[in-house]
Amino acid sequence: MSNSVIHGFTPVGRANHYMPSLKAGSIVKVDRFEVSRCSSMYKITDHQFLIRFISLTIIDEVITGAPEINLQSRCGWANPFGPGLWPHQRNNLNRYASPH
Repeated sequence: MSNSVIHGFTPVGRANHYMPSLKAGSIVKVDRFEVSRCSSMYKITDHQFLIRFISLTIIDEVITGAPEINLQSRCGWANPFGPGLWPHQRNNLNRYASPH
């Protein structure tokens, strides 16, 4: 699955405001943000756009205690819990199974 990751940008003056809401492995809902084209100079993902947090941005954690997400994984899952798998991936679940 391509373009499954998008860059999020927080102005330095707003970073402390959002830090408590942004935890490694958490799944969040983001409302009220700006979208702009990603400059090739700062491009860290393959996605053509980036999201920019603004003073009106609201971040809410959707799932607490979620399983750890391997950020290096390229398994192509739509969501780490399985139900959101694309139809062609449902037949290959063993290929994506965790070794733990």
